[in-house]
Amino acid sequence: MDGIRRRAVGGNRTLDLRLTKASLYPLATTACVIVGKADSYKTMMDEIVKTYGIIIIQTQFVICSDMIRGQDNMTDDQSQYGNPRGDEGFETMKEMNEEHVPQITWGIEHLPEIRPVNILDVGCGGGIFTRMMLERYPGSRGCGIDISESAIEYADEFDSEFVDIGRLQLTIGDVQDMPYSNGTFDVVVSNASHFFWKDLKAGFREINRVMVPDGILCLTAGMHFSDSISEDHKFKDVGIINLLTDDEIIDVLKECGFSGEYYVAPNDEFCTYIARKL
Repeated sequence: MDGIRRRAVGGNRTLDLRLTKASLYPLATTACVIVGKADSYKTMMDEIVKTYGIIIIQTQFVICSDMIRGQDNMTDDQSQYGNPRGDEGFETMKEMNEEHVPQITWGIEHLPEIRPVNILDVGCGGGIFTRMMLERYPGSRGCGIDISESAIEYADEFDSEFVDIGRLQLTIGDVQDMPYSNGTFDVVVSNASHFFWKDLKAGFREINRVMVPDGILCLTAGMHFSDSISEDHKFKDVGIINLLTDDEIIDVLKECGFSGEYYVAPNDEFCTYIARKL
């Protein structure tokens, strides 16, 4: 029943939501909770997935950080997306590997015609973007880097077919200080990890450093903003540091040595940013 429209009503606001698996994460990260059923982020997600595409969801949109702080479980679960750890982190990566395929596919579809030799996945998480790139470009080799030891452990198993034949190397590390030589990668990809970087510009500049001239950067995201973002929406206290509009992200990329543009999926479900190293 993917793609069925359902009416969501909350407070004085009525929204028409397209309920696809890919849209559940941006819905959740705007702090939507099921009234009377969910008292945490995880409970909310479980309840939506259980009946998704079937029920009418009554929602309460919480934009006040004080109210978010009252949802302790919500804060804990949200932090798993920036730095997965433990059993809950493994479950988070499993979910992301399944749910994020549509937004990653949208990004890959907008890559220019390329024949990459070396591909880097920044914030590789559970390894789904890495796998999809190595499958699409069979003559390439890949590297994945993530700040989370649990993510690297999970990706090593998930992408073992590429690790075992020497096509993929996985590394624990930070986007701001990567252990790669200048001009190493033809293509760099990243799925929604930029939300959690401590310094967005430093991350983009480091990516620029490890790319070949004219190299391609592809960022994918299930949450994006076409218009301005109020301070109430910048949920910095739940781990998301970098919330910018689409145009602002392109401006930051330009400051860091890229040209770029973005592509929004139908029904505004997700967005990809394609940039080229100048």
